[in-house]
Amino acid sequence: MNPIKILILLFIIVAISCNLDKWDLPEDGVPNYSTTLTSVEVKSSMKSNTIALSDEEFLIAIEDENSTIELISINQSFVDNDWQLDDQLLNSYGTGQLRFFDTLDNQYLLGILSASGEFNISRIDESFNVINQNNAFETFIDTAYNNVDSIDFLNFSVAKNSDEIILGGKVHTQGTSFSCVLSIDRDLNPLWFKTYFENSIITDVTMLDDGTYLLLNSDDQGTDLIRDDKTSSNYKKYNLSNDQLFFGAESFVADGKIYLTGIHNQIGRLIEVDIITFSAFVNEIEIYPVKEFAALYFSSDNIVTAGIHSEQGGEELFSSELESLGSQWCNRYADEEYVEILDIIGLPIKGILISSIVEDSGQFYLHITRIDNEGATFTNIYSENCI
Repeated sequence: MNPIKILILLFIIVAISCNLDKWDLPEDGVPNYSTTLTSVEVKSSMKSNTIALSDEEFLIAIEDENSTIELISINQSFVDNDWQLDDQLLNSYGTGQLRFFDTLDNQYLLGILSASGEFNISRIDESFNVINQNNAFETFIDTAYNNVDSIDFLNFSVAKNSDEIILGGKVHTQGTSFSCVLSIDRDLNPLWFKTYFENSIITDVTMLDDGTYLLLNSDDQGTDLIRDDKTSSNYKKYNLSNDQLFFGAESFVADGKIYLTGIHNQIGRLIEVDIITFSAFVNEIEIYPVKEFAALYFSSDNIVTAGIHSEQGGEELFSSELESLGSQWCNRYADEEYVEILDIIGLPIKGILISSIVEDSGQFYLHITRIDNEGATFTNIYSENCI
C-alpha cells in the first residue's frame, strides 16, 4: 500500500478512537452543577459546614429567614437530562443565630446564639436528635473569670488524644470585648477559659497533636496567628503580614503543615507554615479583587480553593486548584449574586462540593456547586476559565 495512504488511514483511525473532547462526554458521567435551592431561604449571616454522607447525599444546618435552626439533607439525582437537588427537613432546633455545625466523632455539634444572648451547644446523634446540650457557660465563666455580659463562639476543634474540645470566639465584659477560648469535654461540661486581646475575636481554632492549639485572632487591623496551650507555657504570637492587613478566615493542618487562608489587600492568599520550623510559603490566587476565600487540602501537593470575586458590580463565585507555581485550573460562576462561602469539601469517592449563600431581590438562598477532582465542568454552562 502507498505509504501516504497508510498514514492517512492511521490518522483517521486515531482521530476516531481518540475523540476526547470533554464537552462530548455524557452529562451523567460526572455530576457537575451550580444550583440555587430556592426552597431553602436563609439568613446571610449564618455559618455552617457541609457534611457528605455519600457522593449523592449531604447534610447542612441552616438558619432560615425566621431564624429557625434546621437540619436538612440534600440529595442529587439525574432527571430528564439534568442534575436535580432535593432537600428534606430532618429536624429543627429552636431559634437563634447559627454559629457552627460540624461532626464530632460519629455525631454532630451545633452552636447557636439565642435571641436572649445565651450560647447553646447541642450534641446531636446519628438520628439527628439532641442527646445533650449546655447553655450555662456564662455561669462558669463568671465564677472562673469575671462578670460576663455575653459570649459568642464561631468555631471549635477537637483534640485527638484527649476528651477536650476548644471553642474560639469572644467575650463581652464590663463594656469591652476580648477574644477568648473555652475548653469543654465531650459531655459539654466546661473545663477552663482564657482571654487574649481587646476588641478582637478568634475566627478559627485548630488543635495540634502535641496538645497545643492554633488561633486566628482578628480585629479591625488584621489577623495574627497564636500558638498556645492551657498553661500558656507554649504561647507564641506571629504577625501574618508586615502591614497587618491580612484578614484570616480559617486554618487547618494537613501533611505536617499549617494552612492559613485569608485576604490580603483584596487578594486571596494561602499561607503554608511548617509546623517544626514555622517557616512560611505564601501562595496567591490570580483573581482580583477577592472578598471571600476558603480552601480545602485535597492532595499531598495541592489545595482546592473557593471564593467570591467582585466583577463589574456583581459578585461571582470562583473555584481553583493551587499548586506551588499557581493555579492548575480555575472556574468562574457568574450565574448568581454570591454573598458568602459556607464550606468547601471533598466527597468520599470523587468530587468537590462548595456550599454558599446567594442573594436575589433582597432574599438569601442556599447554593450548591459541584465539580470533579480535575475541575471539569462538563454540564455547567455558567463556568468559564479564570486563570
